[in-house]
Amino acid sequence: MGLKTPKPPAPTDFTGAARDQGAANLTAAQQTTALTNPNQVGPYGSQNVTYAPDAQGNMQPTVTQTLNPDAQKALTSQQKTQANLAGMGESLSGQLGGQYSQPFQSSAPGIQTSLGNQYSPQASPMAMAGSPGGMDGPPGGAVRGPGGMDGGSMSPMAGGSPPRGQAINYGPGGGEFGLAGGGPAGDAFGLAGSIDAEKYGLSRQELDLSGVAKMPVNAGMTGQQAIMARLQPQIQQQEAATAQQLANQGITPGSEAYNNAMRTQSQQANDLYSQAALQGINLDTAANQQGFSQALSQAGLYNQGLGENFGRGFASQGMTNASIGQNFGQAQDAQRLQNAAIGQNFGQAQASAAQNNQAQGQGFNQNLQTAQFGNDASNQALARQLQLRQQPLNEINSLMGASQIQNPQFQGYTGANVGAAPTMQGVQLQGQQAQDLYGQQMAARNANAAALGQVAGAAGQAAMMKYSDVRLKSDIVKVGDHPLGIGIYEYDIFGRRERGVMAHEVLAVKPEAVIQRSNGYLMVNYGAL
Repeated sequence: MGLKTPKPPAPTDFTGAARDQGAANLTAAQQTTALTNPNQVGPYGSQNVTYAPDAQGNMQPTVTQTLNPDAQKALTSQQKTQANLAGMGESLSGQLGGQYSQPFQSSAPGIQTSLGNQYSPQASPMAMAGSPGGMDGPPGGAVRGPGGMDGGSMSPMAGGSPPRGQAINYGPGGGEFGLAGGGPAGDAFGLAGSIDAEKYGLSRQELDLSGVAKMPVNAGMTGQQAIMARLQPQIQQQEAATAQQLANQGITPGSEAYNNAMRTQSQQANDLYSQAALQGINLDTAANQQGFSQALSQAGLYNQGLGENFGRGFASQGMTNASIGQNFGQAQDAQRLQNAAIGQNFGQAQASAAQNNQAQGQGFNQNLQTAQFGNDASNQALARQLQLRQQPLNEINSLMGASQIQNPQFQGYTGANVGAAPTMQGVQLQGQQAQDLYGQQMAARNANAAALGQVAGAAGQAAMMKYSDVRLKSDIVKVGDHPLGIGIYEYDIFGRRERGVMAHEVLAVKPEAVIQRSNGYLMVNYGAL
């Protein structure tokens, strides 16, 4: 009896689903656009968004902005005012064309550029050879004011030859009063001497330790050796007495009591040796330290004697140098007094020349200040004329930039993207599903054909092979136990009620009685049970 092939599910219409998805995308985009672009009503007007199909049938949005009557009236007035101002600016620019085609001519008073010769420097009664450079005479008698001042020619200390006339010297010449002396020569009074330290001997920097007692190198030397030599016979006598005492008590060598007693004796001997060694080391260290201190004291006394001899020589040489320095100081004081007299005479002459120069400078500054006042007045008049010339241009710029039109602000329109329908993807899924269904049908047909062929080839064995997969059974009831330790059940399979075992239980105890078909379900060979 052949097996029925399960009916495959109905194929899904992926292409239709893709078209539906595209329609849903369009609807969602239209709803999103409508929600994000609301109609607006404000104090200055309103904005409305409407949708209508264009020539190709696509929905086309239209944004309409409408001002309320007052706002529209104000906007119209602003536009008219702006047009009037623009016309006025155009008219003024034409009128000013001829005026600005001519070069600018100022009617302000001229700027004074000369002070005349009334303050030309005259020969100074204090002019002396060798004094600093004098003031140059103004060329042509002109002394320029601000903006025209010649720093080189007006500098009171400018050097060089004047353009005309003789230079005026404002300071006294130092050569007239003599030159200050450079001070007395030091070698005229002898040279200060130095001390030869080597003739007093050299201090001792190393100690002679040849006579100092040496420290012990290891145990059994020097003072330690004497103590150990005296102690050793005593320890040997004690060890012999202990051994004799143990023998008298009947304790034989090698026994535990004998070893303990001799160990105690040995420990006592070690303690005595340690004390003796420590005492010897202390004695040797003290002797070494005493010898080192004696050698150090001798070197210190020797160096102290050298220092006293050097100090006496240094004091004698110092007195000689002090005498030389005193003579040099006296000569230096005399030269300093001579230089002070020369400087005093030069200062008096310099003060007289400074007073003359100050009088010259005061007159020049007064005349310069007068010229400055006149120049300031000319600059102010020129600035007023320039301002009047530029005023029409400023008026035109103000007219062109005034009363800018202000439109009420509304929210900008926001569009929405519409995703294309996934038609190609739907066609691909449709074809893939058809291939999958075809493969399932072919697999079921091949399984049935193989099962029928096996039944025809081995009727006895095929009769014993039964589907026992729990996935194919329903309404399962246990009715007994099999000798293999598995259950016996009644169940519905392939539309009929049968009795048998479960394939997964048989697989756990006797796997060779179970096979898996190409369709994935398990069959049991009841003949092997």
